[in-house]
Amino acid sequence: MFEDVFGEFLENQSMANEKLGSELGYGDSERWGGESVWTDRRGRKWLVVIAWAAVGGRFEPIGVTVAATSKGAVITGETLKAVPLGGVADQIRRDQADVFAEAIRRWDQIRPEEFADPAAVRSVIEADRRSALELSELMMAHKGRTLTRDDLAAVASVYREAHRVGANPRAAVREQFHLSDSGAAKRIRAARDAGVLGPARPGKAGEA
Repeated sequence: MFEDVFGEFLENQSMANEKLGSELGYGDSERWGGESVWTDRRGRKWLVVIAWAAVGGRFEPIGVTVAATSKGAVITGETLKAVPLGGVADQIRRDQADVFAEAIRRWDQIRPEEFADPAAVRSVIEADRRSALELSELMMAHKGRTLTRDDLAAVASVYREAHRVGANPRAAVREQFHLSDSGAAKRIRAARDAGVLGPARPGKAGEA
């Protein structure tokens, strides 16, 4: 999305992510980088770049950079606190999984016998395909991560603010954390169950 404008920044950040993962002792296949754009409640867009590493059998964030995408935007402590890291990370995972799926689809369409050295071409395809599958599995293994109390507190905060200004709380949670409508409902229910959001009022949004 912002690659054309922020190409050099992203390239430099990618190199920094690689260096971070390498210095922490992660191998080439155990580190990775990705980015997404997050829109805050004032409509300002921020570029969120995450450095990833394989921890406990799945990719986890080990570094985060937040950058303005327009002149005059200033990062404050409030901005950083508002970044829905879990939601942005999940979006990056989904986007990258789509990229890998498309790459695998294209590799599967290649016909090695049409090349001068079919065996060499087949070997390259199989190696790249295997690498993409391994990275995809490490990435999507995160789907089952248990939400922390901090995660649920962030959901409660977004819910309360939306309710305070008369907006739809579920829609606000859905948009803020890049969830489906049912996913947002589950997060809200989990926040209530954890006690960080008050009990529901029958037939109404808000807290009892």
